[in-house]
Amino acid sequence: MSAAPIATPRIFRLDGDASLKAELAPFCPGDNVGKALARRRSGLAVDVGAYDGGDTISYATAGHEVFSIEASPRKARAIRQRINASGVAERVSFWSAALSDHEGTTSFWQFPGERHSRGSERDSIELPAYVSLQLNSTPRKNTRLLRTPKNITVPMLTLDGVVGSRTAVFVKIDAQGHDGLVILGGRALVSERRAQILRFELSPFLAPKQAASYLPAIELQLVQS
Repeated sequence: MSAAPIATPRIFRLDGDASLKAELAPFCPGDNVGKALARRRSGLAVDVGAYDGGDTISYATAGHEVFSIEASPRKARAIRQRINASGVAERVSFWSAALSDHEGTTSFWQFPGERHSRGSERDSIELPAYVSLQLNSTPRKNTRLLRTPKNITVPMLTLDGVVGSRTAVFVKIDAQGHDGLVILGGRALVSERRAQILRFELSPFLAPKQAASYLPAIELQLVQS
């Protein structure tokens, strides 16, 4: 079975010239965002999809207040432990919740942990297409089988509700294909240009039922804002 496609990062500067590639480069995947943030005046950084807490701690270590959000309850427990042991816990506010375009609750697929207690990178609101295909097909010989995920209910918040009227130096969104819905839940943050740098991913293969309808519109909205 072929590997899942790589998500395409999109980075927008909302407080100035979008052509400042040199300034934006450190915020691209593979570069050290923490070091780039350390060169900026202390402010608020937002980590949507905290995964293991590494980015959250990096932003806080760089001197910023951090709003950290993770939908997977299993990951949330490990993230809290890591934050509390980091030495920068006083700078971090953490939410165990999914973000979307409205508040409430949502069903959530949580896979058994893989070699560690922080959960699986496949944990998401919608099963990725390649996961659904493997779970619903006859396994090939020598194929590593996925363990059946558990469907649970988690709280759902909006980016505007979390950030409020604050201005954010940097917003990272990695929501397993639901980045567009997270941005739609941050309409005020985007339209009022209170997110200086916004980084998210276009991952239609992770959320095929959602992505086709909203991602093109989201990108157009950001380019025009």
